[in-house]
Amino acid sequence: MPAGFNRGAMQDYLQSRWGLSQTHSIVPICFATTIEPPTRLPNSDAARVYMDELVNRYAAYQVDSTSLESFKKEQLDFQRKQLDLLTNYLHHTGTIARTGEVELESREPVEKLATLYAEFEDHFLQGIQPLFDLNRARHYDSWWNWAREELIRWMNDVFHGHVDISVSNIDDRLRRMLNRWEPSCTDIITSILATSYSNNSTSHLLSSASNTGAMLNEVLRLASQAQVNDPVFIYTEPPVGPKTIVSSTGRMEYLEVERAIRRYPDVARQGRLSRNDMKMIVPFLHLKTREDEGDWKYDAKVTQMLHATLDAGATTGFTYSGKTALVTGAGPCSIGAKVVQGLLAGGARVIVTTSRTVSSSAPFYQEIYRQYGAKGSSLTLLPMNQASKQDCEALVEHIYSEKSPVGGDLDYIIPFAALPQSGELDTLSGQQEVAFRAMLVNVLRLMGLVRREKERRRIENRPAMTIIPMSCNEGTFGGDGFYGLDQGHKFDAYV
Repeated sequence: MPAGFNRGAMQDYLQSRWGLSQTHSIVPICFATTIEPPTRLPNSDAARVYMDELVNRYAAYQVDSTSLESFKKEQLDFQRKQLDLLTNYLHHTGTIARTGEVELESREPVEKLATLYAEFEDHFLQGIQPLFDLNRARHYDSWWNWAREELIRWMNDVFHGHVDISVSNIDDRLRRMLNRWEPSCTDIITSILATSYSNNSTSHLLSSASNTGAMLNEVLRLASQAQVNDPVFIYTEPPVGPKTIVSSTGRMEYLEVERAIRRYPDVARQGRLSRNDMKMIVPFLHLKTREDEGDWKYDAKVTQMLHATLDAGATTGFTYSGKTALVTGAGPCSIGAKVVQGLLAGGARVIVTTSRTVSSSAPFYQEIYRQYGAKGSSLTLLPMNQASKQDCEALVEHIYSEKSPVGGDLDYIIPFAALPQSGELDTLSGQQEVAFRAMLVNVLRLMGLVRREKERRRIENRPAMTIIPMSCNEGTFGGDGFYGLDQGHKFDAYV
């Protein structure tokens, strides 16, 4: 019997279904020892079907067939009377199926359900449950309001000496403010400069740093340019490297510390010996190409193009104004969250999905938008289970609907949702089935659904680039067993 369907549950079912008391139910239960099911029953529904067959076989063995048929006829007549009463009460006009058809129709779903449970287990069926619900969506697009609030906070920090400012040094905070500058921000600074000499307290604060006034005027000059230009995202975080230390207690600790080289593109250019040619020095980050089905070889030309792009990202930056993106798997401390920050800083309209409750996730994403949302950007948070086929279909349908939060099309798809899982080959379960579905099958499904919508609308010159994460550790680090395998597949990433 399945877990939970013990002797007490069996007796309760026999009493409710067949009217057998606890004493009488012992007899068919004992009779079951002579006709055990061929395999373990997977769930309670299958166990109830087995108990029904058991009672029928025991009745045929112990009860006179004529008496049994008479009893069945009485029960059937009584049930038909009840059905007629309910039909008249509900004003039902449909045709009532025959008893045999009802039994057959009711048995087939049970058998299918038993097969499904035996094949996929409870964890799989729970893991693919849909979560998509537009009533729980969150939408953030008030970049203009956060621009003013952040400017006032910044000015307060400047006046109290909490910000080290200079005309020649524009930090990330000021750059983000310029990305979403709007006319009322200019009015705020202009008003402060105009009243600085008439207001003693403000005048004192301005005179406390000789370059404060010059800096504010420089900010106004930069702001006038920012208002007519698209927002840009510039990568300024310092590169870090791994460091492992042994503490005084003997415990091994892992840290990430800043490298001596301050720019990431310079780290990427550092050389190492080529595997194919031990006399050739190739950059640490490089690209390879191959002709036909030959070996992959280092390509200096395309590698130079890659490094030029990295240089641009760390200097002049990239704009995503007018671009739209779908990002899955962007929880706290994730790569996806960093991607969302960059897209918003560049002015993109972004949809983020979460498998957690929206009420618990919303504060995190609202804070991201408050800090990084640039001019014209928006952030929409939607509940979604990437392992659910229904959710994939509902999400893409909403994106391409009239109520689309991103204008009815996508430029980027970034499916970074991943499920932690591990195990041995002989213990694979429904948990691995869900992970494989979420990280591979439904990634392809999302791409296919987007492609279908583009074809329907004849959007032929605006492909959606899909960025597939790939685990460089080939699934040997952390509980990410399928991750390296799933994301390592090669397929056309443009839809």
